[in-house]
Parts: sequence; C-alpha cells; structure tokens
Amino acid sequence: MSNTLLSFQSLENSLLPHAFHEGERPIDHAPQVILPNGASCIPQHYLTYEHNRNTIEAILQHIDYDPHFLLFVSEESSVPYMQVGVIGFDNYKSKSKQSGQKIVFGRKWRVEPNLPTSEIIQTAFLAIKKAKEHEIRECFKVKWEGSKTTPFNSHQDLPLLATNRNLIHNIPTEAESLEACFERVEYKGTRFNINNEQKLNNGKWVVDLNHDSLDQPLTLLLEALDTDAVLYTLMDSLISISDRHVDENFRYKNFARFSRNNSVKALCEISVRTRSKIASLSSQNTFDENLAQEQYETDASRVPELTHSHYSNILRDRLKDMRVKLGFIPQ
Repeated sequence: MSNTLLSFQSLENSLLPHAFHEGERPIDHAPQVILPNGASCIPQHYLTYEHNRNTIEAILQHIDYDPHFLLFVSEESSVPYMQVGVIGFDNYKSKSKQSGQKIVFGRKWRVEPNLPTSEIIQTAFLAIKKAKEHEIRECFKVKWEGSKTTPFNSHQDLPLLATNRNLIHNIPTEAESLEACFERVEYKGTRFNINNEQKLNNGKWVVDLNHDSLDQPLTLLLEALDTDAVLYTLMDSLISISDRHVDENFRYKNFARFSRNNSVKALCEISVRTRSKIASLSSQNTFDENLAQEQYETDASRVPELTHSHYSNILRDRLKDMRVKLGFIPQ
C-alpha cells in the first residue's frame, strides 16, 4: 500500500468540502485528512459532539439490518437512550397457539451527548447482537423430567442461584450417548441432526450437525462427550453464528464495518495515517491545546460520583489499595 495514502492540511487553508453530521463540529484549527481519491475528512477524534434524540435518530435511519430488529430512541430526564425492539413469536409458546407476532423491547442503552457518531453506530451494533443472543438463549430448549426447559436463558434468578450454588456447581454428569443428548435438545422448534462424530488424537471430539435454521452444517469441537460439554459448546456456537451474521449484515450507509471482507491491512493503514503526528502547521500549537482541552472535558464528564455509602467506601479502599494515582479519581 502506498505511503501517500493520506496527507494533512489545515482546515482554514483547505478549499475541499467536508460534510459533518448533525451534532458534530470540528475542534478549532483541526486538520483535514486528504484521501488518494480526492475526498477529505476530519477524523472523529478531532471533532466535538453534542448529540440529542434528533441527531441520534438521524444516524440510526442510515442503519440497515434484519427488519425484525428495530432501533428506537427515547429520553429519560433529557438523556437519550437506544432500545432494540424485537418482532417475532413468543419464544415460550407454540406458534400454533399464537394469533400473530408481537414486539418486545430490550435493555436501554444510554447515549451520552458527547459520544462520537461512530460509537453511536457501534452501540446500535452491540445492542442488536445482545438482543439476538437473548432470543437464542430462550429458543434453546432442553427436555428434562417431561418438561421443556431453557437452562441458558437470561432470566435465571442469580441471587437465588448464588445462595444455592451447591445445587448446580460441580455436579457429576451422568454418562449419556451423543444421540441421547441431542434427543433432549430443541432449537427454534426442531432438533439437530448428527452427521458425523470423530475423536481426534488429542482426545477431543469433532461433531458435525445440521439444523433447519442454519444455512450450513455446524461443527462442534468438544473437550469431552458429556452432556455439559455438548450443551455449553453448542450454545457458544449458536451465539457465534449469530454474531457473525450481524458482522456481515449490519450496515451503516450500506457499509458493513465489521465484515471480514474488509482488509485488515487497509484498516491498520488508515488508523496509522489518521492518528500520525500532524505535519507542521502554523496553528499547530493552538490546535494541540484545543484538542487537549476537549479530551480533558470529555474524560471529566464520565467520572462517576461516590457517596458515603458502604459500597462507595469499598470502591475507595480498592482504589487506594491498588495505588491508583493517574486519571480521574472518583471523589
């Protein structure tokens, strides 16, 4: 790749156009980066941000993914937040007993006004991934004592489990054939089919599966052929497939940022060039001061406040014990 990929010039001396999103403005005397195709930009780390519900919605309207996952923006106490609305059938009821699809909403993802536009897009990306994972965990059912259970769902009573850990921790797994194990498992209403199983020289097992909801066979690498190993590995694999689907199909202005079709080398090159020391400019010192001030104010705005509660005192003691002296120390 050519070393002339990017060059810098001062904003005030540039005649090249640069389009900013709503809620963005450049730091005074910020430099522009000139790309080899003649386009210009100011990297996001040279901008300041003041986002609100309207500017966030203006960003999200350019995001495309599965229409069953909708992105909503609301406010609480004037602070905007993002939510994923999931459209589909109830995961705990038979489709034949439902009159139609419903919409449910995931957790609220707070969006700070000074969050860079790129990070708002990535917040939406992560919110969709986690909403999909939530659905996968509910759709994974294991037959047990005549009932269908969802052992990996996100609604387990954690305080209850923590105080009764002896009921679930280090419990020996009874011997069970692979076929018998998969007889118990149901995902999205149907079972997995075993295509092949093979023991490797290192003692691990490779198991190939088919499922109606998957476009291609699923291969598991198992530490052992016991029920726990199979089910945990299968769940990990289903989440990995889902995450990869979002990587390839989540698009902002028709660009899949995390697709593996993107060149890692090119991403490294752009990162280096946009963050390299800027060539000498007449306004360099002024810009450096402005940049440092903006970074300070952004970091200062994110420092949590401690109270006189027992938990706050625990945090103070931990910071003291770890001898943290740099950064913004919570007060």
